Amino acid sequence: MNLKSNLFFLIVLFISAIIPLNEAYPRSTRDRVFSKYTRHCLFTHFNCFRSVNANLKYLTQWENCFLGAIQHPICRSTAPADTWWAGESARRFGINRAAINCVNSCDYANIDPREQPSIWLNITRLMRPALICLRFLTTGIWLLMELCQMATNVTLLKEEPLGDQAKEQLETLEVEPTAKQLDMTRFRVKKIEGLEFLEQLEYLCLRWNLIKRIENLHMLTTLTELDLYDNQIEKIEGLETLVNLHTLDLSFNRIQKIEGLKTLVNLHTLYLVHNKLSKIEGLENLEALEYLELGDNRIKKIENLDNNVNIRRLFLGANQIRKVENIGQLQKLDVLSMPANIILKIEGLDELPHLKELYFSQNGIQCIEGLEKLQDLEILDLNHNRLKEARGFAHLQKLTDFWAKMNKLEDWSVVDEELVHLPNLRLVYLEENPFSKDKNYRARAIQSLSTITRLDSDFCRKESDVVKI
Repeated sequence: MNLKSNLFFLIVLFISAIIPLNEAYPRSTRDRVFSKYTRHCLFTHFNCFRSVNANLKYLTQWENCFLGAIQHPICRSTAPADTWWAGESARRFGINRAAINCVNSCDYANIDPREQPSIWLNITRLMRPALICLRFLTTGIWLLMELCQMATNVTLLKEEPLGDQAKEQLETLEVEPTAKQLDMTRFRVKKIEGLEFLEQLEYLCLRWNLIKRIENLHMLTTLTELDLYDNQIEKIEGLETLVNLHTLDLSFNRIQKIEGLKTLVNLHTLYLVHNKLSKIEGLENLEALEYLELGDNRIKKIENLDNNVNIRRLFLGANQIRKVENIGQLQKLDVLSMPANIILKIEGLDELPHLKELYFSQNGIQCIEGLEKLQDLEILDLNHNRLKEARGFAHLQKLTDFWAKMNKLEDWSVVDEELVHLPNLRLVYLEENPFSKDKNYRARAIQSLSTITRLDSDFCRKESDVVKI
């Protein structure tokens, strides 16, 4: 409610409340009572007038303060203020509580209880019903104005879904016809349109918008990178003419099937993170694909990658895969990331001799095996598994990072029999295992592993102090 409405409400309420002050006291004492009571109550009301709840609360206090406390013709000066007011308010208004902030006692104003009301005061008693009706009518009007204002705000919100800042950005956006890059992140775009004149565009970013359909892009044949991250897209379509596309990001959408990519023979990088995919398919023609990210979907099996022999980085984390299989043809694979799946055994890696990084955290692996031919492996991530022992990887002479925290390793064999034989080892995670609870764990591990520079992410040795094996 605006300031004018508040003032109107207060003025009418004030007029309807102060006249009954004459009912209790003659002219000689009424002015003194009026000054003290109104000053205190006005300060109380205005200090809490910022919210609707405060208005309703203090409206009751105004009623008590201006009407209730001084209506009795003779005040009992011997009673304490709180006691007198509690009894009087309960008797007259049925209120079983004392006024909170307003002083409501003849004692406070030093009024002589023997003074009798004047004839004018008796006349004002007849006006009291009309004044009470005026007070309640004013309160009703004020509440009605509040409800109308709330309804108006809701209507405006429905009619104008775009914020002022987003509207201003859309209205003032200027793009040269020769532009090669266009970034429209967070523009609340609902439909792809009006881009026909950008005949030389190479990079188009439409992240964090409200797009539901891929359309009106057929004329952008020079496009090499398209970013549609975090929209509301349900189907891959409208990309047939974008034959020069190298990078496509459709992560965080609602896509259920990989399709519509047959003509994108030059595609090198494809992101489909956090969609609703249940199967790997539709990639047969993407022979140039090097980077494939399918994490956080509903995939249960690795399949249909026979033609994608150039993949170097494959990310399948946060799916429902139980077994590592059907990737032997990916001879160029450098990185295989499969955290947060249902893998219980390391297998199916014998035909990947060039693999450098292997991420199997948050699975159910109980022992290290199947790494005999991975001579080039540099990073091995087995955090958050069920390892009871860690043996059989001392032959990985190029290993630089070994991560095995949050497992069930009970003895020091992983350090004394395996890690000590790795000359290039620099980073080791072994915390939160049974054996790492030893109070001398850190000192012993640093002393035994003379090549590491970090233990459990904390620096322990400078690179210049590393002892070469």
